Amino acid sequence: MRAASFFRHGHALKAAGSEHDFDRATSDHGLDQVASRRGKLNGKRFDLTLSSPAKRALECAAIIGSVDMWNVIRIESLYPLPDDGSLGQHIDRLFKRLGYVPVSTYLKEPDGAYLIDWAKIAWFECKREIDDYGYANSVAIVGHAPCLTALAMEACRGNDQLVAQITELNLAEAQGFTVFFGEGGDAKRIDLHLD
Repeated sequence: MRAASFFRHGHALKAAGSEHDFDRATSDHGLDQVASRRGKLNGKRFDLTLSSPAKRALECAAIIGSVDMWNVIRIESLYPLPDDGSLGQHIDRLFKRLGYVPVSTYLKEPDGAYLIDWAKIAWFECKREIDDYGYANSVAIVGHAPCLTALAMEACRGNDQLVAQITELNLAEAQGFTVFFGEGGDAKRIDLHLD
């Protein structure tokens, strides 16, 4: 893998009635945001598209990856279940208290380590899919803030400068960044997709 692009999903509809967060769909505005982001990628093709299994992420991954939604590979751990009694529950509690802030803010909290523990598991699963694919020159990963930046931190482990840069990112809807890797699989640099 030479490059992994991490994208936050677009604006989602609020949960209706008894609908779970997992089942929230992307709003029309969110679909427009993601289509605009796709357009700014100047025809870039991804060999592989990975996504959280949440509906809004899958819808956005299909657009970002320019693939049918059924060709998006779902990585179950990319959606930390808020009621799993484990890591997801801790992350959800932190998110409800802190909201959309850089991961550096989460890491200052006593429970901030749960986000890193989650990222290790999720990156292991993503990397396994990437390795099973064979050689993917370019991979798109669509998920949720702030988990997505924590995931990228794990992917960049070993490059303290990049990890520090990523910890300060606060991705808005449909924003992202690409991590470029060297021959040995070590992270070398990132390009931001924030405009």
